[in-house]
Amino acid sequence: MPRSERWIVISLLLVSVCVLATAAWLRPDPRGYGTHRQLLLPSCDFLADTGYPCASCGLTTSFAHMMRGQIGRAGRAQPFGVVLFLGVVGHAAWLAWCWVGGRSYLEWLERSWKRWAALGLVTALAGWAYKVVTTV
Repeated sequence: MPRSERWIVISLLLVSVCVLATAAWLRPDPRGYGTHRQLLLPSCDFLADTGYPCASCGLTTSFAHMMRGQIGRAGRAQPFGVVLFLGVVGHAAWLAWCWVGGRSYLEWLERSWKRWAALGLVTALAGWAYKVVTTV
């Protein structure tokens, strides 16, 4: 693996670890959304203005639950959060494997990004639909 690609892999792995560490540090909001406020982020204007959850509503809460092994609560907070969390963990493992084994991460990414993007889009829309249906 070229040196420049190693830096990309290490950087992406570090980002994944930071996301997971942050999720471990956060306390899941019992409402199923709003955990992001602990990061000093603003309240969701979409929810306040429309009464409907935004597409990412509950993601941070879902991640915080997943870090605690609370899969059911994570799924109720945001089903896409469960899928995305597993994706982050799997991606981190794949990055580590590429780094240690010298496999080309960029070649894999070039071959597979469209499938992963399609899966992400479909599951994100399904998660949003779930939140809308269960919120109203």
